[in-house]
Amino acid sequence: MNKIIVVCKNAQIEQYFNGFDDFFAQLGIKCITLTPQELEKSPHLIDLASVVFIDFSVWDDTTTLASNIPKYLVISLDQDKNKDKLELIFKQNNAIDGWIDTSLEHLYYLPLLKSFLRPKHSKNERIIKLQVMEKNLRQIVSDTLVELQRVKTLHAKLVPMKKTKLKGLNLYSKYLAGESSGGEFFDIVQKDREFLLVLSSTSSYLLSAMVLSHFEALKEKKGFSIDEMEAFLSDLCHDADNLLVPETAKRSNKRLLNVFIARIDLNTMTMAGFNFGQSELISNSSDHYLADNNMNICSSQFNSAYFEMKMKRAEELILLSPGIRLNSSGIMGNIDLVQFIRNNFNKGPENLINEIFYKLKSNCESSFLKHDSSLIYIEVDKNVIMQV
Repeated sequence: MNKIIVVCKNAQIEQYFNGFDDFFAQLGIKCITLTPQELEKSPHLIDLASVVFIDFSVWDDTTTLASNIPKYLVISLDQDKNKDKLELIFKQNNAIDGWIDTSLEHLYYLPLLKSFLRPKHSKNERIIKLQVMEKNLRQIVSDTLVELQRVKTLHAKLVPMKKTKLKGLNLYSKYLAGESSGGEFFDIVQKDREFLLVLSSTSSYLLSAMVLSHFEALKEKKGFSIDEMEAFLSDLCHDADNLLVPETAKRSNKRLLNVFIARIDLNTMTMAGFNFGQSELISNSSDHYLADNNMNICSSQFNSAYFEMKMKRAEELILLSPGIRLNSSGIMGNIDLVQFIRNNFNKGPENLINEIFYKLKSNCESSFLKHDSSLIYIEVDKNVIMQV
Protein backbone atom coordinates (compact mmCIF):
# COMPACT_ATOMS: atom_id res chain seq x y z
CA MET A 1 0.00 0.00 0.00
CA ASN A 2 1.27 3.48 -0.88
CA LYS A 3 1.77 5.82 2.05
CA ILE A 4 1.73 9.54 2.64
CA ILE A 5 3.20 11.17 5.72
CA VAL A 6 1.96 14.32 7.43
CA VAL A 7 4.54 16.01 9.66
CA CYS A 8 2.94 18.38 12.14
CA LYS A 9 2.51 19.23 15.81
CA ASN A 10 -0.89 20.80 15.41
CA ALA A 11 -3.99 18.76 16.24
CA GLN A 12 -6.09 20.90 13.89
CA ILE A 13 -3.93 19.85 10.90
CA GLU A 14 -4.17 16.17 11.86
CA GLN A 15 -7.92 16.58 12.07
CA TYR A 16 -7.98 18.31 8.66
CA PHE A 17 -6.19 15.35 7.00
CA ASN A 18 -8.57 12.93 8.70
CA GLY A 19 -11.17 14.46 6.41
CA PHE A 20 -9.40 12.79 3.47
CA ASP A 21 -9.65 9.28 4.96
CA ASP A 22 -12.38 7.99 2.65
CA PHE A 23 -10.64 9.45 -0.39
CA PHE A 24 -7.28 7.92 0.57
CA ALA A 25 -8.95 4.55 1.19
CA GLN A 26 -10.40 4.54 -2.35
CA LEU A 27 -6.90 5.04 -3.75
CA GLY A 28 -5.38 2.39 -1.48
CA ILE A 29 -3.27 4.96 0.37
CA LYS A 30 -2.45 4.99 4.07
CA CYS A 31 -1.97 8.36 5.81
CA ILE A 32 0.52 8.48 8.72
CA THR A 33 0.79 11.53 10.99
CA LEU A 34 4.11 12.16 12.77
CA THR A 35 5.56 14.92 14.91
CA PRO A 36 9.07 16.16 14.02
CA GLN A 37 10.39 14.31 17.08
CA GLU A 38 8.77 11.02 15.99
CA LEU A 39 10.15 11.45 12.49
CA GLU A 40 13.62 12.03 13.92
CA LYS A 41 13.40 8.76 15.87
CA SER A 42 12.13 6.77 12.85
CA PRO A 43 13.68 8.41 9.76
CA HIS A 44 13.29 5.18 7.75
CA LEU A 45 9.54 5.81 7.53
CA ILE A 46 10.17 8.64 5.08
CA ASP A 47 11.52 6.14 2.53
CA LEU A 48 8.10 4.48 2.43
CA ALA A 49 6.27 7.70 1.54
CA SER A 50 4.99 8.68 -1.88
CA VAL A 51 4.61 12.27 -0.71
CA VAL A 52 5.18 14.24 2.51
CA PHE A 53 2.92 17.03 3.77
CA ILE A 54 4.78 19.34 6.17
CA ASP A 55 3.20 21.78 8.60
CA PHE A 56 4.48 25.24 7.78
CA SER A 57 5.35 25.87 11.43
CA VAL A 58 7.77 22.88 11.55
CA TRP A 59 9.37 23.34 8.13
CA ASP A 60 12.72 24.30 9.64
CA ASP A 61 12.79 20.96 11.50
CA THR A 62 12.46 18.89 8.30
CA THR A 63 14.99 20.50 5.94
CA THR A 64 17.16 17.37 5.99
CA LEU A 65 14.55 15.20 4.24
CA ALA A 66 15.69 13.54 1.02
CA SER A 67 15.35 15.92 -1.93
CA ASN A 68 13.81 13.30 -4.21
CA ILE A 69 10.63 12.99 -2.09
CA PRO A 70 7.79 15.31 -3.18
CA LYS A 71 6.99 17.83 -0.44
CA TYR A 72 3.88 19.92 0.09
CA LEU A 73 3.59 22.69 2.67
CA VAL A 74 0.50 22.75 4.86
CA ILE A 75 -0.54 26.35 5.49
CA SER A 76 -3.52 28.48 6.35
CA LEU A 77 -3.70 31.63 4.24
CA ASP A 78 -6.29 33.22 6.49
CA GLN A 79 -3.54 33.52 9.08
CA ASP A 80 -1.07 35.95 7.46
CA LYS A 81 0.99 36.79 10.51
CA ASN A 82 3.89 34.71 9.06
CA LYS A 83 3.40 35.85 5.48
CA ASP A 84 6.97 37.14 5.13
CA LYS A 85 8.48 33.86 6.32
CA LEU A 86 6.22 31.90 4.00
CA GLU A 87 7.31 34.00 1.03
CA LEU A 88 10.97 33.43 1.97
CA ILE A 89 10.50 29.66 2.13
CA PHE A 90 9.00 29.54 -1.34
CA LYS A 91 11.80 31.66 -2.80
CA GLN A 92 14.62 29.65 -1.22
CA ASN A 93 13.31 26.10 -1.67
CA ASN A 94 12.86 24.64 -5.14
CA ALA A 95 12.05 21.27 -3.56
CA ILE A 96 8.56 22.40 -2.53
CA ASP A 97 6.07 20.95 -5.00
CA GLY A 98 2.97 22.79 -3.74
CA TRP A 99 0.83 23.52 -0.71
CA ILE A 100 -2.38 22.58 1.06
CA ASP A 101 -4.38 25.47 2.53
CA THR A 102 -6.39 24.20 5.50
CA SER A 103 -8.70 27.19 5.30
CA LEU A 104 -10.23 25.68 2.14
CA GLU A 105 -12.69 22.81 1.92
CA HIS A 106 -11.30 19.33 1.18
CA LEU A 107 -13.08 19.06 -2.17
CA TYR A 108 -10.85 21.80 -3.64
CA TYR A 109 -7.86 19.47 -3.31
CA LEU A 110 -9.37 16.23 -4.54
CA PRO A 111 -8.42 16.83 -8.24
CA LEU A 112 -4.85 17.74 -7.23
CA LEU A 113 -4.40 14.71 -4.98
CA LYS A 114 -6.05 12.43 -7.51
CA SER A 115 -3.74 13.55 -10.33
CA PHE A 116 -0.67 13.35 -8.11
CA LEU A 117 -1.28 10.11 -6.22
CA ARG A 118 -3.17 7.87 -8.64
CA PRO A 119 -0.63 7.91 -11.54
CA LYS A 120 2.08 6.87 -9.11
CA HIS A 121 0.92 3.28 -9.11
CA SER A 122 0.26 3.08 -12.88
CA LYS A 123 3.62 4.71 -13.59
CA ASN A 124 5.38 1.96 -11.63
CA GLU A 125 3.49 -0.63 -13.62
CA ARG A 126 4.56 1.00 -16.87
CA ILE A 127 8.16 1.05 -15.71
CA ILE A 128 8.02 -2.67 -14.88
CA LYS A 129 6.50 -3.43 -18.30
CA LEU A 130 9.19 -1.39 -20.04
CA GLN A 131 11.89 -3.19 -18.08
CA VAL A 132 10.46 -6.55 -19.15
CA MET A 133 10.32 -5.36 -22.77
CA GLU A 134 13.90 -4.14 -22.57
CA LYS A 135 15.04 -7.50 -21.20
CA ASN A 136 13.25 -9.35 -24.01
CA LEU A 137 14.69 -7.04 -26.66
CA ARG A 138 18.19 -7.48 -25.26
CA GLN A 139 17.77 -11.25 -25.52
CA ILE A 140 16.54 -10.97 -29.11
CA VAL A 141 19.48 -8.73 -30.05
CA SER A 142 21.90 -11.11 -28.30
CA ASP A 143 20.51 -14.14 -30.17
CA THR A 144 20.61 -12.21 -33.46
CA LEU A 145 24.22 -11.19 -32.95
CA VAL A 146 25.20 -14.81 -32.31
CA GLU A 147 23.52 -15.88 -35.56
CA LEU A 148 25.15 -13.05 -37.49
CA GLN A 149 28.56 -14.07 -36.18
CA ARG A 150 27.91 -17.60 -37.41
CA VAL A 151 26.96 -16.29 -40.84
CA LYS A 152 30.10 -14.15 -40.96
CA THR A 153 32.28 -17.13 -40.01
CA LEU A 154 30.65 -19.35 -42.63
CA HIS A 155 30.98 -16.66 -45.29
CA ALA A 156 34.67 -16.12 -44.55
CA LYS A 157 35.33 -19.87 -44.89
CA LEU A 158 33.25 -20.51 -47.98
CA VAL A 159 34.15 -17.37 -49.93
CA PRO A 160 37.84 -16.61 -49.25
CA MET A 161 38.26 -14.84 -52.60
CA LYS A 162 35.94 -14.38 -55.54
CA LYS A 163 36.94 -13.80 -59.17
CA THR A 164 34.53 -12.51 -61.82
CA LYS A 165 35.34 -12.31 -65.54
CA LEU A 166 33.61 -9.52 -67.45
CA LYS A 167 34.06 -8.13 -70.93
CA GLY A 168 37.47 -6.47 -70.97
CA LEU A 169 38.30 -6.79 -67.28
CA ASN A 170 38.60 -9.06 -64.27
CA LEU A 171 37.17 -8.42 -60.83
CA TYR A 172 38.60 -9.92 -57.64
CA SER A 173 36.95 -9.47 -54.26
CA LYS A 174 37.54 -10.58 -50.70
CA TYR A 175 35.81 -10.01 -47.38
CA LEU A 176 36.72 -10.69 -43.76
CA ALA A 177 34.26 -10.44 -40.88
CA GLY A 178 34.62 -8.01 -38.01
CA GLU A 179 33.33 -7.94 -34.45
CA SER A 180 31.75 -4.47 -34.49
CA SER A 181 28.01 -3.97 -35.03
CA GLY A 182 26.61 -3.20 -38.44
CA GLY A 183 28.84 -4.47 -41.21
CA GLU A 184 29.88 -4.13 -44.82
CA PHE A 185 28.14 -5.21 -47.99
CA PHE A 186 29.25 -5.20 -51.61
CA ASP A 187 27.81 -6.60 -54.80
CA ILE A 188 28.24 -6.45 -58.55
CA VAL A 189 25.26 -6.45 -60.91
CA GLN A 190 25.94 -7.00 -64.60
CA LYS A 191 23.79 -5.86 -67.51
CA ASP A 192 24.52 -6.21 -71.25
CA ARG A 193 27.02 -3.36 -71.62
CA GLU A 194 27.58 -2.20 -68.08
CA PHE A 195 27.83 -3.31 -64.50
CA LEU A 196 27.04 -1.71 -61.20
CA LEU A 197 29.39 -1.81 -58.20
CA VAL A 198 28.01 -1.02 -54.75
CA LEU A 199 29.96 -1.02 -51.48
CA SER A 200 28.34 0.03 -48.22
CA SER A 201 29.50 0.12 -44.62
CA THR A 202 27.26 0.80 -41.61
CA SER A 203 27.50 0.94 -37.82
CA SER A 204 24.01 -0.47 -37.33
CA TYR A 205 22.30 -3.70 -38.40
CA LEU A 206 19.13 -1.69 -38.99
CA LEU A 207 20.96 0.47 -41.52
CA SER A 208 22.51 -2.62 -43.14
CA ALA A 209 19.05 -4.11 -43.66
CA MET A 210 17.82 -0.82 -45.09
CA VAL A 211 20.68 -0.65 -47.63
CA LEU A 212 20.04 -4.24 -48.74
CA SER A 213 16.35 -3.53 -49.19
CA HIS A 214 16.96 -0.54 -51.46
CA PHE A 215 19.71 -2.36 -53.35
CA GLU A 216 17.34 -5.22 -54.19
CA ALA A 217 15.00 -2.67 -55.77
CA LEU A 218 17.88 -1.06 -57.69
CA LYS A 219 18.98 -4.41 -59.13
CA GLU A 220 15.66 -4.73 -60.93
CA LYS A 221 16.21 -1.56 -62.96
CA LYS A 222 16.88 -1.93 -66.70
CA GLY A 223 19.97 0.26 -66.48
CA PHE A 224 22.07 2.18 -63.99
CA SER A 225 22.03 5.78 -65.12
CA ILE A 226 23.17 8.68 -62.97
CA ASP A 227 19.50 9.48 -62.31
CA GLU A 228 18.85 5.93 -61.05
CA MET A 229 21.87 6.09 -58.73
CA GLU A 230 20.77 9.48 -57.38
CA ALA A 231 17.28 8.11 -56.74
CA PHE A 232 18.81 5.17 -54.85
CA LEU A 233 20.92 7.53 -52.72
CA SER A 234 17.96 9.85 -52.09
CA ASP A 235 15.90 6.92 -50.80
CA LEU A 236 18.77 5.90 -48.51
CA CYS A 237 19.03 9.45 -47.20
CA HIS A 238 15.31 9.67 -46.50
CA ASP A 239 15.05 6.31 -44.73
CA ALA A 240 18.28 6.75 -42.75
CA ASP A 241 16.98 10.04 -41.33
CA ASN A 242 13.78 8.33 -40.18
CA LEU A 243 15.39 5.16 -38.87
CA LEU A 244 15.73 4.55 -35.14
CA VAL A 245 19.49 3.94 -34.79
CA PRO A 246 20.78 2.60 -31.44
CA GLU A 247 22.60 5.12 -29.27
CA THR A 248 25.63 2.84 -29.07
CA ALA A 249 26.03 3.18 -32.82
CA LYS A 250 25.53 6.93 -32.72
CA ARG A 251 28.24 7.29 -30.06
CA SER A 252 30.82 5.23 -31.97
CA ASN A 253 33.65 6.90 -33.86
CA LYS A 254 32.71 5.03 -37.02
CA ARG A 255 30.39 6.81 -39.48
CA LEU A 256 26.82 5.52 -39.41
CA LEU A 257 26.60 5.05 -43.20
CA ASN A 258 29.18 4.95 -46.01
CA VAL A 259 28.18 4.24 -49.60
CA PHE A 260 30.24 3.88 -52.79
CA ILE A 261 28.23 3.32 -55.96
CA ALA A 262 29.56 3.32 -59.52
CA ARG A 263 28.49 2.33 -63.02
CA ILE A 264 31.19 0.93 -65.33
CA ASP A 265 30.52 1.17 -69.07
CA LEU A 266 32.13 -1.93 -70.60
CA ASN A 267 32.33 -0.32 -74.05
CA THR A 268 34.18 2.85 -73.05
CA MET A 269 35.69 1.59 -69.74
CA THR A 270 34.31 4.71 -68.06
CA MET A 271 33.54 4.56 -64.36
CA ALA A 272 31.09 7.12 -62.97
CA GLY A 273 29.34 7.31 -59.64
CA PHE A 274 29.29 8.69 -56.11
CA ASN A 275 31.42 8.21 -53.02
CA PHE A 276 29.97 9.16 -49.66
CA GLY A 277 32.24 8.39 -46.72
CA GLN A 278 35.40 6.43 -46.06
CA SER A 279 35.82 4.20 -49.13
CA GLU A 280 38.94 4.78 -51.24
CA LEU A 281 39.77 3.96 -54.86
CA ILE A 282 43.50 3.54 -55.61
CA SER A 283 45.03 3.00 -59.06
CA ASN A 284 48.42 2.04 -60.42
CA SER A 285 47.93 5.07 -62.67
CA SER A 286 48.86 8.37 -61.06
CA ASP A 287 45.95 9.99 -62.91
CA HIS A 288 43.32 8.19 -60.87
CA TYR A 289 42.76 8.32 -57.10
CA LEU A 290 39.51 8.74 -55.21
CA ALA A 291 40.02 9.77 -51.59
CA ASP A 292 37.69 9.21 -48.69
CA ASN A 293 35.57 12.12 -47.43
CA ASN A 294 33.19 13.20 -44.66
CA MET A 295 30.19 13.95 -46.84
CA ASN A 296 26.78 12.75 -45.66
CA ILE A 297 24.33 11.29 -48.14
CA CYS A 298 22.01 14.08 -49.23
CA SER A 299 21.01 15.62 -52.57
CA SER A 300 22.87 18.85 -51.83
CA GLN A 301 26.13 16.85 -51.80
CA PHE A 302 25.57 14.90 -55.03
CA ASN A 303 27.73 17.22 -57.16
CA SER A 304 30.59 17.10 -54.65
CA ALA A 305 30.46 13.31 -54.26
CA TYR A 306 30.22 12.62 -58.01
CA PHE A 307 33.26 11.27 -59.85
CA GLU A 308 34.00 10.06 -63.36
CA MET A 309 37.13 8.49 -64.80
CA LYS A 310 38.07 6.67 -68.00
CA MET A 311 40.13 3.60 -67.18
CA LYS A 312 43.16 2.74 -69.28
CA ARG A 313 44.32 -0.52 -70.81
CA ALA A 314 46.21 -2.66 -68.27
CA GLU A 315 45.14 -0.34 -65.46
CA GLU A 316 44.61 -1.88 -62.04
CA LEU A 317 42.43 -0.33 -59.34
CA ILE A 318 41.65 -1.32 -55.76
CA LEU A 319 38.51 -0.23 -53.95
CA LEU A 320 39.06 -0.29 -50.18
CA SER A 321 36.17 -0.41 -47.75
CA PRO A 322 36.23 1.84 -44.63
CA GLY A 323 37.02 -1.22 -42.50
CA ILE A 324 40.45 -1.73 -44.06
CA ARG A 325 41.66 1.71 -43.03
CA LEU A 326 40.04 1.36 -39.60
CA ASN A 327 41.71 -2.01 -38.98
CA SER A 328 45.11 -0.89 -40.24
CA SER A 329 44.97 2.66 -38.81
CA GLY A 330 46.06 3.79 -42.26
CA ILE A 331 49.46 2.08 -41.95
CA MET A 332 50.62 -1.11 -43.67
CA GLY A 333 54.14 -2.44 -43.83
CA ASN A 334 55.28 0.55 -41.73
CA ILE A 335 54.26 2.97 -44.48
CA ASP A 336 51.10 4.80 -45.54
CA LEU A 337 48.34 2.40 -46.65
CA VAL A 338 47.87 4.03 -50.07
CA GLN A 339 51.61 4.09 -50.76
CA PHE A 340 51.93 0.43 -49.72
CA ILE A 341 49.30 -0.58 -52.28
CA ARG A 342 50.86 1.51 -55.06
CA ASN A 343 54.27 -0.02 -54.32
CA ASN A 344 52.88 -3.57 -54.60
CA PHE A 345 50.62 -3.54 -57.65
CA ASN A 346 53.35 -5.50 -59.47
CA LYS A 347 52.63 -8.55 -57.28
CA GLY A 348 49.37 -9.19 -59.11
CA PRO A 349 45.78 -9.22 -57.86
CA GLU A 350 45.64 -12.42 -55.82
CA ASN A 351 49.04 -12.02 -54.16
CA LEU A 352 48.41 -8.40 -53.23
CA ILE A 353 44.93 -9.09 -51.87
CA ASN A 354 46.20 -11.98 -49.76
CA GLU A 355 49.08 -9.90 -48.43
CA ILE A 356 46.78 -7.03 -47.43
CA PHE A 357 44.47 -9.34 -45.52
CA TYR A 358 47.39 -11.26 -44.00
CA LYS A 359 48.74 -8.00 -42.54
CA LEU A 360 45.30 -7.07 -41.23
CA LYS A 361 44.95 -10.45 -39.52
CA SER A 362 48.49 -10.44 -38.11
CA ASN A 363 47.60 -7.57 -35.78
CA CYS A 364 44.33 -9.18 -34.69
CA GLU A 365 44.09 -11.12 -31.43
CA SER A 366 40.74 -12.85 -32.07
CA SER A 367 39.31 -14.89 -34.94
CA PHE A 368 37.69 -11.76 -36.35
CA LEU A 369 38.95 -8.36 -37.32
CA LYS A 370 37.72 -5.45 -35.26
CA HIS A 371 35.74 -4.12 -38.25
CA ASP A 372 34.37 -5.82 -41.37
CA SER A 373 36.77 -5.36 -44.29
CA SER A 374 36.09 -5.64 -48.02
CA LEU A 375 38.35 -5.17 -51.05
CA ILE A 376 37.48 -5.13 -54.75
CA TYR A 377 40.31 -5.36 -57.27
CA ILE A 378 39.61 -4.22 -60.86
CA GLU A 379 42.04 -5.39 -63.56
CA VAL A 380 41.56 -3.93 -67.05
CA ASP A 381 42.67 -6.20 -69.90
CA LYS A 382 45.76 -4.87 -71.69
CA ASN A 383 44.18 -5.67 -75.06
CA VAL A 384 40.66 -4.46 -74.40
CA ILE A 385 38.93 -2.71 -77.29
CA MET A 386 37.50 0.61 -76.10
CA GLN A 387 34.87 2.67 -77.79
CA VAL A 388 36.07 6.25 -78.25
